[in-house]
Amino acid sequence: MKTSFDFKNYDFSTPALIPDYSESWYVALGQTRSLGRLGVPVYGSGKSRGLPSEFSRYLRKFFYLEPAQFNTEEQTLNSLIVISQIIGRKPVLLISLDPFAKFAAKHKDILGNHFIMPRLDANLVEGLCDKKRTHFMALGNGVPNVKTDFPESIEDVLSFSKEAVFPVIMKAVDWSNPERRPPNILSLLKSPDELIREYRQVSRQTECPGVILQEYIHGDGSQEWIFHGYFDAQSRCLLSFTGKKLRQVPIFGGVTSLGMCSNNEQLKSMSINFLRAIGYSGIVDIDYIYDDRDGLYKVLDVNPRIGANFRIFVGANGLDVARAMYLDLTAQPVPQDNQVEGRKFIVEDRDMLSAFTGYRQGALGLRDWVKSLRGVKEGAWFALDDPLPFFKQGFHHLSQIIKGIRS
Repeated sequence: MKTSFDFKNYDFSTPALIPDYSESWYVALGQTRSLGRLGVPVYGSGKSRGLPSEFSRYLRKFFYLEPAQFNTEEQTLNSLIVISQIIGRKPVLLISLDPFAKFAAKHKDILGNHFIMPRLDANLVEGLCDKKRTHFMALGNGVPNVKTDFPESIEDVLSFSKEAVFPVIMKAVDWSNPERRPPNILSLLKSPDELIREYRQVSRQTECPGVILQEYIHGDGSQEWIFHGYFDAQSRCLLSFTGKKLRQVPIFGGVTSLGMCSNNEQLKSMSINFLRAIGYSGIVDIDYIYDDRDGLYKVLDVNPRIGANFRIFVGANGLDVARAMYLDLTAQPVPQDNQVEGRKFIVEDRDMLSAFTGYRQGALGLRDWVKSLRGVKEGAWFALDDPLPFFKQGFHHLSQIIKGIRS
């Protein structure tokens, strides 16, 4: 059923703040453009300055915060409160990264006096950032999982390696915990010896590393899927989308570099029922793998915040999850919008890396690469109405190449 509405009938005068702007790169840029194009005054804050995303024409002001201002949680809170006071009106708080999601949930009572924000449950947010807790949370609510093991010692790894089917994936239990995470977001390990060697190396670098070992599902029939949605304070889903990962970095599993909107009612229904059951509120991003061996969609990650790939999912009338949350939190009705089948979103620099890796491995030919770009409607960096971040990002990469040559 087609729907239509006009954004001119809404009020976009309430400001918005992206507090981890420097660290979230094109995710922050996507939110800035999405809300800024509607006329929302968008502000950012962070510990770095001069990054490409800060040059968006839609960013009203960037608040640079000295790293020393983040030594304690109290300092971080005070900095955010001061920013809210400078803005002069209670802003909508946008969350782009797991560490801030946990921080905002923990301090929601204080932050709620100065910001408009989703209803956050600290225990739930902590649990969803922790892949071990998420694994059992999903299983307990009937959501299939990839086979996963949770080693706590080299003895556990040795025992696992005797029965595991290789290759396997090693990744952090909680990437937002820098004290226990491995150096790589994901590692693909092709043999028991490689697994044992990698775990021992991680153990030397990180005392008591928090890692999980996961079955690697890969085949002609397997597909990686994404669910994006927004849930209100009563855990009602006001907007949802599904889509496919077409390419990613690292190539064997990671952040989407090319994604496509594709409707999947089964996946939507399973995701919505799960998130309702656990009482979730806010924007959520879930990664799944379809396993053609048993015909099941198996959860990989549940991210309690906006996803890096959220601009894959823009409705026929321009609604996305950032806009849906803004409307709901500013007490305005969230209209229905239709998913645009086949819409593609590309992260230009990352997808070049992914495509080149695929080419070197013989998995992607030139003709297939050109064909894959058909239907791309939006880039993470390039926009005709906001070109400067794209050129700044290009200059950043060029300077890194030059620096590497000189060294």
